[in-house]
Amino acid sequence: MWKFFSIDGPIVNGIDRWTSLVWLNILTTFCCVPIITAGASLTAMHCVVFRISKGEELAVTKVFFHAFKDNFKESTLIWGVYFVLLGLLVCGCGIILINGWKLQTITWAFFGILVTMMLLLVNWTFILQSRYDNDPINIIKNAIIVGLIYLQYSLIFAVTMAIPILLLIYAMKILPVTLAFWFTAPAYVQAKLYGNVFDRLEEMDRCRKQSRWQTHNKPIITKRTDENAFYRIQPVFGQGPWLLVRQVPGWCGRCSSGGIEKAAGCK
Repeated sequence: MWKFFSIDGPIVNGIDRWTSLVWLNILTTFCCVPIITAGASLTAMHCVVFRISKGEELAVTKVFFHAFKDNFKESTLIWGVYFVLLGLLVCGCGIILINGWKLQTITWAFFGILVTMMLLLVNWTFILQSRYDNDPINIIKNAIIVGLIYLQYSLIFAVTMAIPILLLIYAMKILPVTLAFWFTAPAYVQAKLYGNVFDRLEEMDRCRKQSRWQTHNKPIITKRTDENAFYRIQPVFGQGPWLLVRQVPGWCGRCSSGGIEKAAGCK
C-alpha cells in the first residue's frame, strides 16, 4: 500500500508526467505565437512527448529548446510550405462564404476532407522530423508514405486532434483543462502509437542489414538519438511500398566514421 503512494509509485509518477505535459503545452503555445516558429515548436514538442511516453525522466525545458534549435531551419521551411497551402484553402472557403455562393453538401465535405488530410500530413511530417534528419522534400514524401501505410493510426490521430476542438465548443466548463492539454494530450496518445512505427522501421533495419538492399550511399535520413546506434531510411519505390531502414557499417551519424557503434571521441 505504501509503495503505491511512494515517490516511485504510480500516483507520483502520474502527477509528474501530467505536470510535465502541462508545462510542455505552455512552452509549445508560447513558441507557436510567432507563427513562423510553429513548425519548430511542434517538432520539439513531439521530441519531448515521445520521450515522456517512454517513461524517461528529463528536463522538459532544456530538451524542448535543444530540439527547437536543432530543428529550426528544416521545420520552419516545411511549416512555411504548409502554412501557404492551408492559407489558400481557408481563403477559398472564405471567398465562397463572403460571396454567398451556394455549394452542395458534398462539396463542403470535400473541403473538410482536404483540410483534414492536410492537417494529418502536417502532423506526420513533424513527427518524422522530430526523429530523423532529412531534407524537407524527403520528409514530406516519407510522411505521405507512412501516413498511408499506417492509415489506421492516421484516423486515430484525426480523432485525437478533433477532441480538443469539440471540447472547446461543447464543454466550456472544463475550458482551463482543455487549454492546459491542448497540444500535448493528443500528442501523448499519438506517441504511444507512432512509437510502434519507429520500432517496426528500426526492427526492419536489424533484419535486413545483410540484405541486397543494403547500401553505402549518402544517408537520406539519420536517426536522431543519444544512443550509440545510428540509422538511415531510404524510400524504396518499385520494390514494395515501404520505408527501408538500414544500419550502415563504417558510418557514424555524428562524425561520419567509426561504424555502428559511436566512434571514439565522437561527442
